[in-house]
Amino acid sequence: MSEPGDAREQVAALLDDGDVNHVVNEWTVAAGDFEAHSDGWVAAGAVAWNPDGEAPFVQPSWADAWVLPGGGVEPGETLAETAARELREETELDVDLVGPRRVVEQVIRSDASDRTASGWFVAYAATTDDREFGEDLGVHDDEIDRAAWFAAPPSETPQFVDAEGMFADCRLAGRPPACER
Repeated sequence: MSEPGDAREQVAALLDDGDVNHVVNEWTVAAGDFEAHSDGWVAAGAVAWNPDGEAPFVQPSWADAWVLPGGGVEPGETLAETAARELREETELDVDLVGPRRVVEQVIRSDASDRTASGWFVAYAATTDDREFGEDLGVHDDEIDRAAWFAAPPSETPQFVDAEGMFADCRLAGRPPACER
């Protein structure tokens, strides 16, 4: 699939196409924490099913929780290229992207004003024949603490990750968990 120009145009095209599930995830943060959230960011990642019906999660150094592999779109990159690159960088897995399945619009509100910041995460369904992660997780030595396979989203997943929704939507197109075969 050919994708249009900048990342926000690519997200708009996905939403116009109607083949992805669009959800809005809203939460409020303390005024002092609000400045850390930029407006208009776009990121992509994937739920990549292995032959055992498990998907990888990573534990980044910035959180004591599990998140799906993914990250920001680089200039000139398509959403699909971002998803594949991020999986490779954070887990060293080779994946075959099936297609985009979920767009999570993140709306962050300041608790001290009417200010908001928004961004989008596009989740792709993917498959991989790999069952083991590489030795070099992340681009920087201290970026990813560890990676692990999960048949269901781990309980230590932050709200903004929307792991259960991404698992459900990406399961429709990706490799189903072993228990559902």
